[in-house]
Amino acid sequence: MFFCYTLPFVKSLKIMFRLFLSLNLTLALGNVTAAENPATQSWFVSAMQGKAAPMDKIDIIVADIGKTREQVVVSYKKAAHESGWDKKFILPTPVPKVPGEPLKIRADSYHIGEKLDMPYVVLQKGEKPANGWPLIIAMHGGGGTADKLPNPHGWPVNTQEWNSQIKLSLALYPANAIYFVPRMVNDNQGRWWKEYNCQAYSAMIRHAILYWDIDPNRVYMLGISEGGYGTETLACRYPDQLAAADGMACGEGTSIHVENLRNLPFRTDVGEKDTMFGRVTNAIKKHELLNSLQKSDPEGYVNHLE
Repeated sequence: MFFCYTLPFVKSLKIMFRLFLSLNLTLALGNVTAAENPATQSWFVSAMQGKAAPMDKIDIIVADIGKTREQVVVSYKKAAHESGWDKKFILPTPVPKVPGEPLKIRADSYHIGEKLDMPYVVLQKGEKPANGWPLIIAMHGGGGTADKLPNPHGWPVNTQEWNSQIKLSLALYPANAIYFVPRMVNDNQGRWWKEYNCQAYSAMIRHAILYWDIDPNRVYMLGISEGGYGTETLACRYPDQLAAADGMACGEGTSIHVENLRNLPFRTDVGEKDTMFGRVTNAIKKHELLNSLQKSDPEGYVNHLE
């Protein structure tokens, strides 16, 4: 899910410690058994608390890269726990396997900044796959209101749409996955591509890998209507954090950087007569561009328009 650098084969490497964060270390979070490195853990704690954290260059023998990577991951996880990161999000709510069994869904709110809070629920459906749970970010429709609400969560439309997305996640979307279903942060603005949403998603994905046993290679995003537009935009903005994305009842067209979808399969589902905001026309134009890019780069730009 993160950019990964290929290191040249040499007898030893002098690299800055921070480069470790680009080595796809999160892939090992679920099963490492290596001992932590106290100096490394101290560095992580300082960095997580926003303090100056200088780190000297270190030598790594090529044959020891795997072992060192595991030590760094263990130190990272312990430092995260020491810094209270395990309390940033609630645990997923297990969905009963037997239909009709009572289910009490717990909702919480992630604090992003002043007057910026993202309500959400997390649902765990089915059985965990061998490599960890897939994580699906499911964004509701609605958008923003011009009513200038004193309460950023006071618009009934977004609340209704959020509840609908929760119901879809429970009843319709595939099992054997964890669903993160957020509510719009600010109804007066009403856009999923806002930077504060990106901050919340990045924190949640990191937390999910650390504490929910998420497979980092299977983080997905979907959305309906305004959530679909958000999916289109965020998929192009953060293609390195997602495995695939699906925008429904939407159509951004070619105004966003669709070339960024080279390694991210993207699907659009839109009604053939859904002309509101030019949706179907824009969706067709977008996928025509993706198809033209794929012609010149057959190994990339996997896409589907339904």
